[in-house]
Amino acid sequence: MESIIKAVCHRADGKLGGTYRAKMTKSHLKRRTYGRRWEIESFISGLKRTPGSALLARPETNLLHEAALRVLAYTLNRR
Repeated sequence: MESIIKAVCHRADGKLGGTYRAKMTKSHLKRRTYGRRWEIESFISGLKRTPGSALLARPETNLLHEAALRVLAYTLNRR
């Protein structure tokens, strides 16, 4: 698949490339980044819909506890 946005060349010899370009192959990106993205997106969407998206606690420790309890409630609700 050809990219819509063309790569910008910043090398003196006019070639594309660099230290990390060879490591970032299409199969690597698909497998690592977007392979199971739909699962994460649907989980976050359901988590926001079920108990609400806003946390009410003020102290950081209570925020973490509230978030953990909301994830637990969402998980139990799905079963």
